[in-house]
Amino acid sequence: MSLDTTLALVTLDEARRYLEIPEDDVSHDVMLEYLINAASQFIADHCRRKFITPTTAYDEYFEGDGTESHYTKYAPLTTTIANIYYWDGMTWQNLTGTTFAQDNDSGKLFFTDGGIFSLRTHRSYKISYKYGYAVAVVPSDLKLAVMELVAVKRKKFTENLHGESSKTFGDQTVTFSTDKIPEFVNEIVRKYRRLR
Repeated sequence: MSLDTTLALVTLDEARRYLEIPEDDVSHDVMLEYLINAASQFIADHCRRKFITPTTAYDEYFEGDGTESHYTKYAPLTTTIANIYYWDGMTWQNLTGTTFAQDNDSGKLFFTDGGIFSLRTHRSYKISYKYGYAVAVVPSDLKLAVMELVAVKRKKFTENLHGESSKTFGDQTVTFSTDKIPEFVNEIVRKYRRLR
């Protein structure tokens, strides 16, 4: 197992520090890599977006809705979208003679000259762009959410709690829930969720 560099929101070193595992102790690395990948995927799925900047531009196709704006599937935008193309039934044509702007944080593209996305056929427009974060600049709250999910799942395995909801110590029984996602993690996920 290794970290999925197209997905992982934290590094192995960051997870080790958070879990207070000595830097030179690599005995947990395989489990940590698996848990980091799984936690990052969980957050990406629930936020309905990808966070890590891809190596190549993403081609997005969409149909018009009669408005002057379009929100990209992924954000934040890390490149200027130089061209918007429309399908004329034969080839892709550049929307020349129009001006538009973009809001990088939200991924909003909008005409500044009164133009609208008027073509309502399937895949009538095309744009290419890059989005997301390099792992070094992923927002700290997202990193915290991933590391907390890793910590919760790691605890289940290291303390042999997998599949259990209580444990008896002498004449005392302790009930616990390690499956529940901490509420602050849910709050972070809601903050980054893409609403379309």
